[in-house]
Amino acid sequence: MKLYIKSLILALLVTAFIPSFLSHAKTETLRVGTYDNIPLSFMGSDQKVKGFLVDIMDHIAAKEGWKIIYEHSSWMECLKKLESGEIDLLGGIAYTQERDRKYDYTYESVLTEWGQVYIQPGSNIESILDLNNKKIAVLMDDQHFFYLKDQMRQFGLESRFIESFHYEDVLGLVDIGKCDAGLVSQFFGFINAEKFKIKKSSIVLSPQRLYWASREGHLSPLLNQLDLNLRNLKTAENSYYHQRIQKWFGGTNKSFMTRQFRLILIAMSSVLLIALGIIVLFKTQVKSRTIELHKKNQDLVQEIENRKKGEMERAKLESKLQRAEKMEAIGTLASGVAHDLNNILSGIVSYPDLLMMDLPSKSPLLPALQTIKDSGDKAARIVQDLLTLARRGVSDTKPIKLNDIISSYLISPEFEKLQTFHPRIKIRTTLSEDVRNIKGSSIHISKTIMNLVSNAAEAMPNGGQLTIRTENRYLDSPVSGYDNIAEGNYVVLSVSDEGIGITAVDQERIFEPFFTKKQMGRSGTGLGMAVVWGTVKDHNGYIDVDSEVGSGTTFNLYFPITKEELLADRTSVAIETIMGKGQHVMVVDDVREQREITSFMLNKLGYSVSVASSGEEAIKLLSNNGVDLVVLDMIMDPGIDGLETFKRLIAVQPDIKAVIASGFSETQRVGEAQSLGAGAYLKKPYTIEQIGLALREEFEHRLQ
Repeated sequence: MKLYIKSLILALLVTAFIPSFLSHAKTETLRVGTYDNIPLSFMGSDQKVKGFLVDIMDHIAAKEGWKIIYEHSSWMECLKKLESGEIDLLGGIAYTQERDRKYDYTYESVLTEWGQVYIQPGSNIESILDLNNKKIAVLMDDQHFFYLKDQMRQFGLESRFIESFHYEDVLGLVDIGKCDAGLVSQFFGFINAEKFKIKKSSIVLSPQRLYWASREGHLSPLLNQLDLNLRNLKTAENSYYHQRIQKWFGGTNKSFMTRQFRLILIAMSSVLLIALGIIVLFKTQVKSRTIELHKKNQDLVQEIENRKKGEMERAKLESKLQRAEKMEAIGTLASGVAHDLNNILSGIVSYPDLLMMDLPSKSPLLPALQTIKDSGDKAARIVQDLLTLARRGVSDTKPIKLNDIISSYLISPEFEKLQTFHPRIKIRTTLSEDVRNIKGSSIHISKTIMNLVSNAAEAMPNGGQLTIRTENRYLDSPVSGYDNIAEGNYVVLSVSDEGIGITAVDQERIFEPFFTKKQMGRSGTGLGMAVVWGTVKDHNGYIDVDSEVGSGTTFNLYFPITKEELLADRTSVAIETIMGKGQHVMVVDDVREQREITSFMLNKLGYSVSVASSGEEAIKLLSNNGVDLVVLDMIMDPGIDGLETFKRLIAVQPDIKAVIASGFSETQRVGEAQSLGAGAYLKKPYTIEQIGLALREEFEHRLQ
């Protein structure tokens, strides 16, 4: 009895609710967006919405009992209305991840279409590469547009895209010559291209599947019903779906279909019928073609990237070679000038010392002589810059600590002078306490720091922070920057500013001699950055430059570390401790003034002196009278040079000692002479103390 009552109640409920449900389903009203994209959808001359999508929607709506209200507008307006909920459905929309966050899609696609590029008659655009630097008309927010844009980005191509609201406007812009090319769907192009003076190019983009979509979370059950209907329609042969395909894409109506497209569809239909499966084969062909196109695109992208990379590497190498050749040429010129200037400066630097030795301590001539000597020293430092530029400047290397050189510079008169010119510059130092030793010349490193700091200050005319930093750094693999930095252990010196920055063009020239953007007459000789380059290279180091216009510049200098410990500094010596004991010294130099000044200094030091103006004369003198030591110039012209002279001298007197002197810095030939027994190396101009110490050490070494 209870079971009977329950069954009766259930039957009554079902009877009551089924009519209501059916009534609701039949009166479901859907607002569907349409836009002009013949033959998918368009507004006919009778002001009624027509097209393939409209026919399919009307067919499904009649079956499901839906009432359809079409709202016709532009493509962009349809997307906005769909997102805001002003319309419920939109057909012919391609899937993207960005759109997926806004819309829900049917699982079953309505149609698959390609993108087609149209061009002007007579245009030479044949591939996507020909679109570089061209004006291209596209439909706003069109998926074909996004795909083309992405492909051009991968190829490294640039174009100007003109976005329109309708496909018809896209082709119109090409027709009137406002754009070089236009991108539309292939369906629209096949049917509408004849209206314009344009032609189809060979550029066809990857196929896109088109779906129905609704606002996210809005009509999920209805989309399921659409999926079910679409699947059934597409699967069944001769269904309404395929009839509409035939009408809109394969019929005889000349207003909608070109003869070429009809032939293509007839051929495709024949192939599909023979293959026994229109939809399955269509999908297979699309998938296969997509994979093929994708692979070709990848291969083409890779080939272009490889070519571009090779061209960039070749351009870099050519640029570096040109820079190296330019620096070498300038360096050769500078070294020759420096050699002659050093010989001239020998008298200016050396004679004041000799004259002051013979004057009383209160002589009024002493200040004048000291001024001459200081001026000579200053000129010698400029010559030293020229030698550094010539990569022949670092002759005396020893273990040094970079932090000590920086600290000494920051309390130097040069730095104090810099601060008077740039009072609004704030100096910040971050010096690593455990920074390792490097091997080199403290004088040259100090000059490098001074030049970098001066440049940084000049780059900040309105003030700012200037940072000096040191640190140990290990590179486990080469680093490509301004320089190609090899792997290894380095001490890195960084000088940073917040100034105007350096343009990419100027970065290519900043280390050239006399290239400057500074205020003339206030910033030195114009050799500053060239000296920095030469010094770093003489120390087997590397330079990296990081600069952005308006944001500042950082110079990173990489110096190889050394395991050698620091040496104790040598203090000045009393003249009495370097006096000779009457030993016979021969001075060999092709410059008369140099022979005279050296002879004068050696006589003052108690040596017996003879002179020779050439290597040949020195050999002749030695053959007649033996000598204890020879002060030998390395560069002599005409005749044999210092190395060849020394070889012949030791052939005559094997135990002869030699001190080498030159206006150049230490070279390979100097090293070869020293390997044969020559001793200390003196760089012109030298003082009486320097030559005295060199001779004393040679004679003491002989005694040992």
